[in-house]
Amino acid sequence: MNKEKIKNTFKNNYWLQPVLLVALVFVLVFGLQLVPKWVNNWKTNHTDSTTCEKCTTQTLDKINERIDNNETFYVLITQKTCSNCLKAYPIFNKLMSSYPNLTIYSIDIEYDSTNEEYLDTTITDEKIYNFGKLIDVAITSAGEASNYNATTDEYNIGTPTVIQFTKGSPDNALVGIADYAELADLLGVAD
Repeated sequence: MNKEKIKNTFKNNYWLQPVLLVALVFVLVFGLQLVPKWVNNWKTNHTDSTTCEKCTTQTLDKINERIDNNETFYVLITQKTCSNCLKAYPIFNKLMSSYPNLTIYSIDIEYDSTNEEYLDTTITDEKIYNFGKLIDVAITSAGEASNYNATTDEYNIGTPTVIQFTKGSPDNALVGIADYAELADLLGVAD
């Protein structure tokens, strides 16, 4: 269609101009109301969280107490300096916002090599070794590679790791960054 034909269509059909004007005003008025929702949704999905804000922080002793009490729960293992953890936090926060009754306990296993101690002062080498052994059961049963290093006789706990404990026993795990659907599936909230 050429410009002259379009121009003639508007000249010969006066009724079309007000209809288009009303449609434009309608789109502007109602379309602009959606902009704050889009911005808020974008912020929710692209947050620069440095923690799992919706998780309940626990010490290793508290997690071990839950295990000893044969509780069923989820634990997220992180480290403050873990770049993959920083990428995973927005996914956890979004999922937990969608399911407010979901509880995930988080534990930070960051080791301060300068002071030669864990930031969680309840962690000892023996406790982290035993916890690593327990985690290894969950991740190998989930099809992941073992985190045991035979050379150093240590368990290298990858972060982030989410572990499902059922009646105090490690049942399932996800190691590394999981997408929303994988995480929802592990946590039993997948649609």
